[in-house]
Amino acid sequence: MNDHCQDRHCQGTAVDCSSLDGECVYGFCDIGSGACVEGHLDVTTICTDDLFCTVEEHCDEGLCKGTLRDCDDGDENTVDSCLEEERRCVNALTP
Repeated sequence: MNDHCQDRHCQGTAVDCSSLDGECVYGFCDIGSGACVEGHLDVTTICTDDLFCTVEEHCDEGLCKGTLRDCDDGDENTVDSCLEEERRCVNALTP
């Protein structure tokens, strides 16, 4: 932005693309178009989706993804599930 040459060096004001920054994305200026675009953080980046029923969250293609929480109590006489609304595992007896 406002690029110009001074003493054979390119001068100008950097474009602020931080409005695109998020937990798994970052904003940067595309040199060709001069527009702000979104880049994705590496899959090794740890994130938090604030959901009880997912664990081991990490960034994947710009989204925070995790593995479903294992609520298995080891009892074959129960149906095991995760209740996000109540933020707990449920192990109900099989009817």
